Amino acid sequence: MVNHTFGYTLNFLENLRKRLPENVVLIEDCCHVIINSSHELSKYVSKYSLCSFFSFNATKLLASGEGGAISTNNEKFANKISAFKIGDNLSNLSCSIALEQLKKLDYFLKKRKEIAELYISEFKNYLPSEFDYYSGIYFRFPILVSKNAEFWYSKAISYRKGVDSLISMSLNVKAQVNAYNILKDTVSLPIFPSLENFELEKIVSETHKLIRNAN
Repeated sequence: MVNHTFGYTLNFLENLRKRLPENVVLIEDCCHVIINSSHELSKYVSKYSLCSFFSFNATKLLASGEGGAISTNNEKFANKISAFKIGDNLSNLSCSIALEQLKKLDYFLKKRKEIAELYISEFKNYLPSEFDYYSGIYFRFPILVSKNAEFWYSKAISYRKGVDSLISMSLNVKAQVNAYNILKDTVSLPIFPSLENFELEKIVSETHKLIRNAN
């Protein structure tokens, strides 16, 4: 299973598919990445996998409130999974909202890229190295700091963790060191398409102040 975390599209799937035995299938978790078919990255998503799972939860790129989607090019798999009843969260109303948001996808992607370019210029010294390797739609905008606890107490900006928790923590097993360190040292900046210029200026100013405190 491949996870396109934070909207950064993993671009090695073609080589991975060639290296795997035929009886091993790829499944893509695309809950953080939805790409218009005209987008340059679309060739990477869902092309080399059996299926891809998408989420339309309230925090996702296309937010209908609940529900999601599964895509596949495998007719046998499509027929098999269509026979299952997988919950009943995606109502007609949710579908209508998702379809209306889909019409605005190009705008959403354009605005996220514009905001990301501002953040990259302001916080280039705090960006994960993956920024140089993966292509992304900037569903999240993570920066690395030595103490992210400073950010949770901000009264000016609502910052997020990169992820809320690690599954290893809920299972009470030892996490991989890199995964734990990333959780501890990552802060995700607001990157919503609806942000106004004055709000972005406030985010940049507050983040610079907290970075100085945290480091």
